[in-house]
Amino acid sequence: MKKGDIVYVEWRDICTHLSEDGFPDALDAVAVGRVVKQNRATLWLASGWYKKEKEWPSKDLITLPKGCIMKVEVLR
Repeated sequence: MKKGDIVYVEWRDICTHLSEDGFPDALDAVAVGRVVKQNRATLWLASGWYKKEKEWPSKDLITLPKGCIMKVEVLR
């Protein structure tokens, strides 16, 4: 996986529970986006971008800790 790849990512998200009873489980989540940047610990995906731009906007970012990622598939 490299900068610019469009990827499908399955990951586990936190779930908060604002009550004294029960223990919520993490939630299964899915993200599709273009790889903007990554390092050892984190993957940043652009969930939307403009076709005419050479780079992708820094807004519309999804930040995923790599420890939460279960599966990555490069789409193209």
